[in-house]
Amino acid sequence: MQLSRAIGFFHGNIFLFSTTIGAGIFISPKGVLKSSSGNIPVSLSIWALCGILNIVNGLCAAETGATFPRSAAVYFLLKRTLGSCVAFLHVWIKLFGYFIGLAAQSLLVASSLIQPFYAGCSPPELPKKCLALAILWSLGLLNIRGVKTVSWFQTLSSLVKVAILCFISLAGIVLLVMGRKENVSRFESALDAELPDASQIAEAILQGFYPYVGSTVLVNIADSVAATWVDRVLPSMQWVVSLGISASVIDTSSCGILSGSRLLYAVSQEGQLPLIFSMLNEHLSPAAAVIQLTLLTSIAVIPSNMTNLLKYVGLASWALTGLTMTALIKLRYQHPDLPRPYKAWLPMIFVSLVSSAFLIFMPIIQSPKMEHIYQVVFVLSGVLYYRLHVHLNQHSVFSEKITCYLQLLFNMSPSEDQQNCISTEKHGL
Repeated sequence: MQLSRAIGFFHGNIFLFSTTIGAGIFISPKGVLKSSSGNIPVSLSIWALCGILNIVNGLCAAETGATFPRSAAVYFLLKRTLGSCVAFLHVWIKLFGYFIGLAAQSLLVASSLIQPFYAGCSPPELPKKCLALAILWSLGLLNIRGVKTVSWFQTLSSLVKVAILCFISLAGIVLLVMGRKENVSRFESALDAELPDASQIAEAILQGFYPYVGSTVLVNIADSVAATWVDRVLPSMQWVVSLGISASVIDTSSCGILSGSRLLYAVSQEGQLPLIFSMLNEHLSPAAAVIQLTLLTSIAVIPSNMTNLLKYVGLASWALTGLTMTALIKLRYQHPDLPRPYKAWLPMIFVSLVSSAFLIFMPIIQSPKMEHIYQVVFVLSGVLYYRLHVHLNQHSVFSEKITCYLQLLFNMSPSEDQQNCISTEKHGL
């Protein structure tokens, strides 16, 4: 019983494509423009800056993956350099990002599918949330069926994603070339808009960082006008656009559930989460981890404010980036001879670290809000859970009984590759 290694070169690239061009490209442009005070040149500059920062972070992440070649590489890096508690906090924050991101994606799909029934007005919240939950649990059941099923689903939905992105980009180009006043007026008066302050720029970057991992600027320009173009020029195509956006977002959500469940699986093998998360069903899938991820994401669907959800995801991502860069620097100086098939340029690591600090602390310094206190409480609750579970309750009789019951309920068995886990005592680390 091991995780199925059934993803070859083709499907592996499909998974990378699904995560590179994510769902946020259909959500974030509005939030970025709003946080930029409606200043379009500033907004587009922020998109470009987010792209550059993502390239820098990606090159630094490549060093982490090359040094720790297995699932949850960042977790093992942090465990080695900053300790088990910090590594667990990384998982705690990372899972929060998964919950919020998957919730936002599910709500976006539900909104796209319901909107054609409510032309000219916003759809009701209750049916939108119910549909979002149905979509979320369908993707969870798909992941329980195993990685081969998910791979073929990713391939089909990725083809639809490419088609709809090309359609939206061409729609924006057509509108700009046609020179309609209502579409170009915003560009003519763009330089007259007020400039955002540092806190607003930080919030705009948090919005833009989530989706911008390779998508073109043309998509961001066209996002605000494509729906109007479809309604006025090709009204019958509204269903096609809704279905296309939904399909393109669903494959990102499916990939998120797959990677999130593998994170739970790896951390469970290290003893920092219940053992049930590292058990596999007959399809060689960590079913309990998938179900737990889906359950907690269902709770995150309730607020339904996608702009705020994405801001929290961006903040969590930068907090994790700061921790990772700190760990990389420490590992460089503590173990300079550690085998590294790839090494990132050291100034890039410092650039990523400084950017993380700016985005985390600038909004708190300039405009402190009650939500910042909630975020601190959330992190501290992770420390509390770590102390209770890892040091007090890990080997309790009650925990073993619950694990045995769930193992029988979901027909799962312990993984056979637990002895291959990377820990601080192995490989000279």
